Amino acid sequence: MKILVTGALGMLGKDLLPLLSAKHEVLGKDIQDFDITDRRRVQDEIAACRPDVVIHAAAYTDVDGCETKRDLAFAVNGEGALHVALGCAQAGSRMIHLSTDYVFDGASQIPYPEGFPAHPLNVYGESKLQGELYIQKSWKII
Repeated sequence: MKILVTGALGMLGKDLLPLLSAKHEVLGKDIQDFDITDRRRVQDEIAACRPDVVIHAAAYTDVDGCETKRDLAFAVNGEGALHVALGCAQAGSRMIHLSTDYVFDGASQIPYPEGFPAHPLNVYGESKLQGELYIQKSWKII
């Protein structure tokens, strides 16, 4: 199986690449390869790679930085996720999107069940939730 990992130089990407490479053909891409805020470039890169699966681990994860760079947070975590989803749909690739527990407020005393309403308390959580919503909407449209 051919797997493309976005955010390959991030903490998660660095862990995924060697783990997945043991049994699969893995391509790691990061911002220097293609900027996920550039829709056309993302679509072209995914089309050129023709992966079976894209594991979308790229994100702007500086939680404090998101508070002062709101536009960047939403461009990367929101619109960037949408661009990857559209690129996957165009190429016929499956997509695994990794989000964060920051989409929840942490008030639950039990593990959050699937479908539990999100309630982010900061810009990072809001931007990651926006990415989730864009992905859900894009797959319904396509």
